[in-house]
Parts: sequence; structure tokens; C-alpha cells
Amino acid sequence: MIQKIILGYKNLFFGAGKLLLLLLVCTAAGALVVLPLWKFATASPKAYSVFVLAISAAAVVFLTVRRIRRAGIASFAKSLLKFAIVAGGLFLCIILVFSGKRFLALPMLLAMIFLYGLVAFKK
Repeated sequence: MIQKIILGYKNLFFGAGKLLLLLLVCTAAGALVVLPLWKFATASPKAYSVFVLAISAAAVVFLTVRRIRRAGIASFAKSLLKFAIVAGGLFLCIILVFSGKRFLALPMLLAMIFLYGLVAFKK
């Protein structure tokens, strides 16, 4: 009976120790990534901006090419068109609302929904 209690506390403390170790490892890894980037950003903001934009552009190109290879160009173009319809429709609705033309925003929203339906559900 005492052995079960001791084993239970042993498992509890080992579990808490693993959790604490994981927390420390994650904190150290985060610091190793963030601190050099913070130093770079404060020392040379323009170079950091160019670096971040270049990395972001490379990631977008990589993900786009990978998506085209996996799904095909037709599927990618259809997805891009659906995204453009939704993004453009919402952007125009917001512009119309902020410019005071709220009554025109509703037909724009309905047109966006209709166009999206045509593209997404057409066989």
C-alpha cells in the first residue's frame, strides 16, 4: 500500500518535472530565435524589413508552386479565383460602407455570394 502511494507521488513529480523541462526547452528555443531577430530589427530596420519581405515572398512562391504541383494548375486557378471574388467583394463592401454608401454594400455582398456560388458549385 505504501509502495503504491510512493509510486503515485513519483509519477506525479516526474510528470511535473517533464512539464517544467518542456517549458524551459520551449523558452530557450524561443529566445534563441527571437533575440537575434530583435537585435537585427533594432540595429538595422531597413535591412530587416527587406530580409523579412524576401523570406515572405520566397515562402509564398514555394507554397504556390507546391500547391500547383499537387492539385494542378486548373484547380489552383479556380481556388485563386474564388479567393479573389471573396476578397474583392468584401473589400468593396467595406469601402462602400466607409464612404457612406451603405445601401450599395448589400447588393455588392449579394453579388459576391452569387459569383462565388457560380465558380465554386458549377459542374
